[in-house]
Amino acid sequence: MRIIGSALRLIDAISDWTGKIFIWALLPLIIILVYAVIMRYIFNDPVIWAHETSLFMYGGLGILIGAHVLRHRGHIRMDLFYNRLSSRKRAILDAVTAPLFFFLIILIIWYGWGMTEWAIKTHKITDSMWHPIVWPARLTIPIGGFLLLIQGAADFARNVYLAVRGRAIE
Repeated sequence: MRIIGSALRLIDAISDWTGKIFIWALLPLIIILVYAVIMRYIFNDPVIWAHETSLFMYGGLGILIGAHVLRHRGHIRMDLFYNRLSSRKRAILDAVTAPLFFFLIILIIWYGWGMTEWAIKTHKITDSMWHPIVWPARLTIPIGGFLLLIQGAADFARNVYLAVRGRAIE
């Protein structure tokens, strides 16, 4: 059990670490948006790259911090009934619904990687005046999906253990 507990703590640490790292990318995103607004409305000189850059960054951040949010149970859920359940019953409910989670995350990884691979092979660029390459932004989808997958697996292991043993894994 000690090995499983260590593996779960490692996955939690990865989720925490990636969340803390990627959340700092909000700072350059804010700077880019403020710069674009100042250039457009004060100097009447809009920058063509700011809008797409901010979209790429925002989308990438949204998926890359997903495992951190999952670890800290920050995703939206229906708490009306869930919070009234005992911790063991919540673990059972979470374990029973986990296959749907894994199915959806595997689809995200699969299709995200396919989109990334296609963008790399075809040298895909956007249709804007700026024409940035899109594969770096698309690569965040399978990476973020993988981070969600491993955090979901750690949560699933904890839920199964709690459901069967009646106590949390150490």
